[in-house]
Amino acid sequence: MDYCNEFIELWNETSCQLPINLHEYTNSDQKIHEEQFNIFLLKIQEIGISKEKNLLDLDKDKPLVLLARIFKDALGYSDEQLSVMLSREMVHSTYHFVNAAIAFDPEMSFKNIFQACRNVWIMNGVQFLLGQKVELTPAIFAYSMLYPYTDNYLDDSGIDTNEKLEFCDRFAKRLKGDVVFALNAQEERIFRMVEIIEEYWNRKNHPKVYLSLLAIHEAQVKSIVLLNNKKLSAEDILKICVRKGGASVVADGFLILGDLSSKHEEFLYFYGAYLQLLDDLQDVSDDVGNSLMTLFSVSAGAQNLDEYICGVHGVGQIVISMADRLGTVQVRVFKSLMKKSIDLFLIESVVSSSQFYSKDFVCEFERYSPMSFPFIRSKTKSFSGYQNHLFDRVLKQAMLEKERFSLDFLYENSLQKEDSQAV
Repeated sequence: MDYCNEFIELWNETSCQLPINLHEYTNSDQKIHEEQFNIFLLKIQEIGISKEKNLLDLDKDKPLVLLARIFKDALGYSDEQLSVMLSREMVHSTYHFVNAAIAFDPEMSFKNIFQACRNVWIMNGVQFLLGQKVELTPAIFAYSMLYPYTDNYLDDSGIDTNEKLEFCDRFAKRLKGDVVFALNAQEERIFRMVEIIEEYWNRKNHPKVYLSLLAIHEAQVKSIVLLNNKKLSAEDILKICVRKGGASVVADGFLILGDLSSKHEEFLYFYGAYLQLLDDLQDVSDDVGNSLMTLFSVSAGAQNLDEYICGVHGVGQIVISMADRLGTVQVRVFKSLMKKSIDLFLIESVVSSSQFYSKDFVCEFERYSPMSFPFIRSKTKSFSGYQNHLFDRVLKQAMLEKERFSLDFLYENSLQKEDSQAV
């Protein structure tokens, strides 16, 4: 079901006033967090000093301990929230995915593996929320790999639109179950991901899985027009973005459960649409530079985004409350995690794109940040480097172990799924 109009109605009706229920930090609070953050960076530096050491001899848990400390001491996450974010299951799923991605495509870039991992984390979060075992399944692996393979291709302004549409037509036929011959190595990889999903979820028994994949594909195709199309109205742009985000996370749900109740589908649609708004808000500077039209990038040059970010915050509070309808025991901690992450996400957006907000608004919003804005700006580049360094170590670790790892789990899990479906 398409909940696009309902989400847009919620957006239009939500207050655009400055948030007043965000946690406020004093100057002394911020200085304490900044000191903890500097300690964290020094510890990360120490991990990377001994390059001659075999990575397999290093303590894999040490970076996780440091991450837990920085999330708690500098960013204010609770122990309960961290127990979910950095749980053994979440970490194992991440490491397992990196191994599988490298085994499947040794030439896949660091950037694309990290991007795909972000979708794995969202799907693991949905597994947790819905009371499912948090793990990397073949369906999660395949769907997450499709993101760097297809999404980036369709967003590339250097590729001819007709060429994109021809690929989209072939891909849609493949998602419908038609026999389609790949024209190049990239399409072969994409079609293989569809096969993996088919091996996990039988088309005949779970047709809605494939309808959900077609829905996100159609939303992606429509998003092609967001590249420098000045004829689109703000409402048209918002609809395209909402449908893309909503359809994506609904597909997550179908790929996890095989089928969804209406209350599950509605929440996941609103959750996905909201994540798309957050993503567009964070990427506003890049989107302006790349002539990619979103609600925020088309407005950035004409007006301040003060009211927009307040609207995003307000919608987020409502979407968070919608999780109560699911009735799972995990809802409470999921909501607290979602709220904390949204608050930090909005702060990051203001810091990274402050030129699109009024000076008074930026000064006011700084009160909600666990660290001062000048400090964050001074550390953004170095922290990004250390963040990449940590993830790069996971990649290198996986590459060292890839000879002991295979893609057999794809087939083993698929056979287990088909056996359970046949019972």
